Amino acid sequence: ENITLIGDSAGGNLCAALSLMARDRGEFMPKRQILIYPATYNDYTENSPFVSVKENGSDYLLTAGKMQDYIDLYARNEEDKMNPYFAPYIAEDVSNQPDTLILTCEFDPLRDEGEAYGERLKEAGNHVEIHRIKDALHGYFALGIKQLHVQESFTYINEFLKGETL
Repeated sequence: ENITLIGDSAGGNLCAALSLMARDRGEFMPKRQILIYPATYNDYTENSPFVSVKENGSDYLLTAGKMQDYIDLYARNEEDKMNPYFAPYIAEDVSNQPDTLILTCEFDPLRDEGEAYGERLKEAGNHVEIHRIKDALHGYFALGIKQLHVQESFTYINEFLKGETL
């Protein structure tokens, strides 16, 4: 009854997918989910509908090419890529989801899909907060607690967990 899921990047994908699956199976429901620069889509080629894949997909640590390689390794087949538990953004129904905090990075190929997923959740009637961390790169959480972007993120996370909005 008081479960909070939290994950970054692929972990954010797993949290979003688990929340959809929890709703669908009706076995339990997380109260909250915190998705930190989540991967929510299934295509990082030039066909991606997200501008951030093109803008931020080549000159940073996480590239669009690497993301497409990860997707191809993760999927057993092309059918998997069309499963909403694989790519939550493509789910037809994103209603009845836990309260959600989404943190994205300014310079990240995943930025736009994370924010778009948050907007879809909002449109479906869910409580969602979305914050873009200015000047941040994908993976910044690994830099440690003293890093400015991590401290900013913890401020958002702590306020979200207290039920306060920023």
